[in-house]
Amino acid sequence: MAAASPPSGASDNTSTPSKISTCKPELDFSNPWKMSDLVLVVENKRFHVHRTILSMCSPVFDRMLSSDFKEKTATEIPLPGKKADEIEELLRSIYPYVEHKICEENSFSLLELSCEYQLDRLKTRCEKYFMYKSMTNDEALEFVVMAQRHQLSNELIQRCMQRFVSQETNWETLKKNELFSQLEPRYSQQLVEERVKYLEKRLTSCKSTIEVLKMKKSDKDDDDHGPCSYRRHFMMRKRFRELEHSSPFD
Repeated sequence: MAAASPPSGASDNTSTPSKISTCKPELDFSNPWKMSDLVLVVENKRFHVHRTILSMCSPVFDRMLSSDFKEKTATEIPLPGKKADEIEELLRSIYPYVEHKICEENSFSLLELSCEYQLDRLKTRCEKYFMYKSMTNDEALEFVVMAQRHQLSNELIQRCMQRFVSQETNWETLKKNELFSQLEPRYSQQLVEERVKYLEKRLTSCKSTIEVLKMKKSDKDDDDHGPCSYRRHFMMRKRFRELEHSSPFD
């Protein structure tokens, strides 16, 4: 089957974005176009698509459309429990012609759907997006919850945990967070361990800052007591440095 070409009604760069996304829409699936041979029905909305493209992109659709399932010969396939705007974003992301942009508004839904329908290429694109995306506490936790369901890369999970632990969240608030309660024991333990490591580093840094401030205050006090006291303090510090380096006193 020849590759399908964009529908004549495909939107251009000045089109109004769909309600889920600020990304520019590339294709319009609302009407039959260029040899489309299947309709996906989601929330009473109809998407005219191509069996071959779905089968090539997704092993799940391939089994559905080529095995002994009722969908093999069906002209319409309902997708219960799915959201129409998210399926539309998914179709725009897997169809050829233009690589649809992953953005703030569609990233989580595209990652979920790419895992469900085994769209490995789209899943990899989503993971790359999240590697550099700034996240709030809840977004970072939500991502780790999602990661444990779909076995996302450990590097990405680790980065999300680091983003979470670097934000100011006390233990009582964390325990009450519904997302935290959904974590598997290994992830919740890892999250707490990362938080402890982060706080230990902060504590070490604070101690170093306190020591520096004490030294500055001591120098100021010596200045207040006149040049003799300052000279005595200077000589003592010089002597300590020499002893640390095992150098002879000049």
